[in-house]
Amino acid sequence: MFKRSSISAFCIVLAASLSGTYSSSIAAESASALTGEELVKQAQAEGSVVWWTGMPQIEATSIASAFEAKYGIPVTIQRAAANALFERFTTSYEAGHREADVFNVLNPAMLEELSAQDMLDELSRDIVDGVDPALKAKDDRWVSVRIMPTVISYNTRLENPPSTWDDLLDPQYRGKIGLVDPRTNNGGHLWYYALRKPLGKDVAWMEALKAQDVKYYPETTAAANALAAGEVMVVANMLDARTVNLQGDGAPVANVYPTGDEEGTPLALDAAGVIRDGPNPAAAQLLVKFLLSPEGGQVVAEHSFAYVAVENVQPAGDRPRLDELSIVDVAFDDMFAGMVELRDEMYRVFGQ
Repeated sequence: MFKRSSISAFCIVLAASLSGTYSSSIAAESASALTGEELVKQAQAEGSVVWWTGMPQIEATSIASAFEAKYGIPVTIQRAAANALFERFTTSYEAGHREADVFNVLNPAMLEELSAQDMLDELSRDIVDGVDPALKAKDDRWVSVRIMPTVISYNTRLENPPSTWDDLLDPQYRGKIGLVDPRTNNGGHLWYYALRKPLGKDVAWMEALKAQDVKYYPETTAAANALAAGEVMVVANMLDARTVNLQGDGAPVANVYPTGDEEGTPLALDAAGVIRDGPNPAAAQLLVKFLLSPEGGQVVAEHSFAYVAVENVQPAGDRPRLDELSIVDVAFDDMFAGMVELRDEMYRVFGQ
């Protein structure tokens, strides 16, 4: 079991409270109560489902194809980076448009914000009852469908790679470290918070890391490719799935999962929720249920190289089980409350 943690990355704060939210429709209330064959029949009667996701397109397409093959329900994918997707969705919802059925990004804070604005329906008991409390919302309005540890990755041509966060400050790594930019990247923001607060690294520690002449990357894929090419020899805050994916292609890369009393591995959670008053409420519930089923979880693990909240489904690659990791216990409410202050601090440390 995990400690109860709401682990998330950077969330855009809405400039003002969103207006025009709607009360639950009868269809949505009925959909969350449906189970088994009744849910499948209603979803098939709706005939389609619209999935807004931050997953890479190739991964989302593979998952959608497996869902359609099982249930005969086509999936329309709207894919974009999390921040852009969130901004577009909230703007559209405020204007009264109901385009999405399922909203899914690697940032539970965004789902928490949608829930607070009454934009998410409660998930079916079939979905949430078997999920660890650390991997779902307290109000059962989102669940984690992918789990990605944030690790230290290195090029295997590097002699004496770092094994702890503090090792990153060793002078031998100066000019060799890449960083997924915490100023602009959701996962980078999570990493910064986890090291600063739960793990107690101070501002001086972050400044010392910057003094290592780090190279910044806008997202993990670019950082992973640079690592494989030897442009940098270490990435200080990589999603482990990206490195494992490259290992399958023969790239000389590996991961370190920091452990120990003063160490630990933060988890990035990919959260999914059903949109209130979406066009296909039953199909939306069924898609989320599929993502957390043994069959769907296996598809997610195989195509996204991520851990999943499904018992006995282990992701690809030679990796530890989640219960073998020293997981950083992040308090979501503290992170969210101090988000603006922490963002300003990151700009002071790493520059504008």
